[in-house]
Amino acid sequence: MKKKSVRKIVTIVLVVFMLLLILGAAGVYLYYGYVHKDEFFKSITINGISCGGLTVDEVEDKIREGAENYSLTVTPKDGEPEIITTDMINYHYVSDGSVQNYFNQQKWYEWIKGYLNGYDESYQVAVKLEYDQEALKTAMNSLAFMQPDYQSPPVNSEMVYQDGQYVVTAAVDGNQVNSDILYEALKKAVDEAGTAVSVQDIGAYVMPTVTQGDTLLNANCNVLNTQTNMTITIDLPNDTKMTLTKDDFLSWMSIDEAGQYYRDDAVFNERIAAFVAQMKDAVSAANSSSYTFTGANGGTHTLSTKLNLGWALSTDEETAQLTQDIYAGASLEREPKYSRRRIAENGGIGNTFAEVDLSGQHMWYVEDGVVKMESDIVSGTLNIATSKTPPGIFKLYNKEKDRTLKGTMQADGTYEYQSKVKFWMPFNGGIGFHDASWRESGGSFFGGTYYIDGGSHGCINMPTDRAGQLYDLISTGCIVVCYYTS
Repeated sequence: MKKKSVRKIVTIVLVVFMLLLILGAAGVYLYYGYVHKDEFFKSITINGISCGGLTVDEVEDKIREGAENYSLTVTPKDGEPEIITTDMINYHYVSDGSVQNYFNQQKWYEWIKGYLNGYDESYQVAVKLEYDQEALKTAMNSLAFMQPDYQSPPVNSEMVYQDGQYVVTAAVDGNQVNSDILYEALKKAVDEAGTAVSVQDIGAYVMPTVTQGDTLLNANCNVLNTQTNMTITIDLPNDTKMTLTKDDFLSWMSIDEAGQYYRDDAVFNERIAAFVAQMKDAVSAANSSSYTFTGANGGTHTLSTKLNLGWALSTDEETAQLTQDIYAGASLEREPKYSRRRIAENGGIGNTFAEVDLSGQHMWYVEDGVVKMESDIVSGTLNIATSKTPPGIFKLYNKEKDRTLKGTMQADGTYEYQSKVKFWMPFNGGIGFHDASWRESGGSFFGGTYYIDGGSHGCINMPTDRAGQLYDLISTGCIVVCYYTS
């Protein structure tokens, strides 16, 4: 009986002890859980951070520390990388409550789960960051490669003339940055916590808009090289020149709405006509109105004339030739197309001419420098102004036989005079060479001083045989020179 009582007591004691032990353990468990109720369980990670034993604020601080330990490296294509730091843009972490939400999901009295094998809870929360966008723009503009003195703009390809032809130059990229593109790329990088931006890779450099392969530029080069790349030089009299260069032809070209050069024939014809007109004036300007020559008797005489005995341009021929030259597209040098050339010999008079010495009352016909005939003459009456034979240089413009020469018609219908001649060779209006048979009656009255008071009405009177001889020798267009020596 006694043994049973002892066994019962022992059992009670053991039960009580176990109860006390369980209650103590439970108290310790609850106490530990309660003491650490503001901390994350062991084996919990958030964004790779081991959160066991850390409060929400401590986890937030670690996230903040990692997030704000940030910098953005910006690399230009031709300079050193530059860094935008958090302090430059007021970059900071802002809690969105996600860490607190994860903490709220744990029950403090379940803290033992953190010590159980296989228990591992990992969370990823969005890290909300804020920064000053205006400060980012300011930071961007402060970068060394963004300074105006550092940047050089791109250079477009263009058409230039070099080494004898039009060519398209190579475009130059430069290093000018499009700040809008770069800013958007920087903003995107910061928003996504990116750490590097290559200015070149994001296409932020301002590029040439016209490159060496440009269709229009190359087409224009081809047109100008084939249609304007030439020099045409015209050798004018008196060692002067007129020149059309590539720049002249370029100014003649037309440009269509697309910017393409083309040759408008109507415009070219107009410019050619204007150039030929200038050439005609230049040729005429090379001529002289006075000529100094040596006569048949060896005397030197200077006479003026209204005749153009020198160079004369054939406008039609020159226009046709110049048009052909331009459209052939090759450089050349030539003389103009003349309708008449200046006589080189004898001061421009040449070696074939009729010469009348009005003071000496004698004439010569010279052919190729040789006197073929000569004769005494009677010229216009010196003392009558309207009859005096004028001096000058003229051209024989007609030849007739058996002509009746008539003076001015009088009021009664008769003529001042009517003289029949066998040979008529006019050279100055109504003045010309002719026979004067009436001066041969009863003798020969030519030469001497007859002309002073008894001369002709202005013509050059000649003995009939001499007039006939001259008629047979002289041709229309022959130069006639008349002069007084005293």
